[in-house]
Amino acid sequence: MGTAVLAASVTGQEERGSELGYVSHVAGTWLIAGDTVRLYRRISEEDSLSVVFGSAVAPAAATSLDVTPSLAVVAMTGQRIRFLCDAAEACSRPLVPADSLERSSGLLAFAGRIVQAVGSLIEREKPDVVSTISRGGPQIQEAVVATEDGTLSLQPVLAGLASGTYRIVAYRLVEIDRPESDPRLSAEIAWDPARASSSSIQAPRVDPGLYQIDVSTVSGLFSPVSTAWALVVEAVEAEPLQQRLAEAVAITEGWSGEPPDSEVRAFLRVYLRHLADSTSPDSD
Repeated sequence: MGTAVLAASVTGQEERGSELGYVSHVAGTWLIAGDTVRLYRRISEEDSLSVVFGSAVAPAAATSLDVTPSLAVVAMTGQRIRFLCDAAEACSRPLVPADSLERSSGLLAFAGRIVQAVGSLIEREKPDVVSTISRGGPQIQEAVVATEDGTLSLQPVLAGLASGTYRIVAYRLVEIDRPESDPRLSAEIAWDPARASSSSIQAPRVDPGLYQIDVSTVSGLFSPVSTAWALVVEAVEAEPLQQRLAEAVAITEGWSGEPPDSEVRAFLRVYLRHLADSTSPDSD
């Protein structure tokens, strides 16, 4: 079944009947207010599909027996509410979200803004943000990276990697989620977390924009490739955008229920697309 981000409109209201958030993960077949949750269908009150406080949320009887039904909703508070049906008796009754959520004061300042941005972009453009997520390769991170005088600083992408030599391939993302066929960068880098300068690489063809970054080790017969998205910006613009992405990362770090890596990356990739749109010349 895999993981998908689905659209929903969201508000900051908490009283019964207000919209709760959007569906960020689904496995199996689920019903909300009696209707099947569909990929990228807008969840709104007009469709009688709002995920609201007090709504009955339940797995459909048609769910395959070899799939454990699970569904997660990201609320306007930034919290992740997980519905899991792991036993026959649990599947036989609706699951009802709480009337109110415990808010984390540390997230209040920015959670609603970020969740609103992510939900709105998904609803509008329906990006395929998880199809290129691979497993088994180096653990790289979604990031905002700086470019200056043709030099790219990849430290935010590589921060979680051990020292070593890696191959870096960067593709410019066009439209919402499709990489160009020819890479803007293909090179090896000798990465050392203790030396920030080791993340710098000459990349004159990597101009500001959103990129898919593929990273693999250069030793061994088989080198799994890991993929992350990076928003490349001029060095003078990097710090505030890195802070905004850090807020989104803080939201995902507070999610409960051990969300799959693909769900976390999907959320961050859509937010990076939002940041890219907000910094493009056309956004003025």
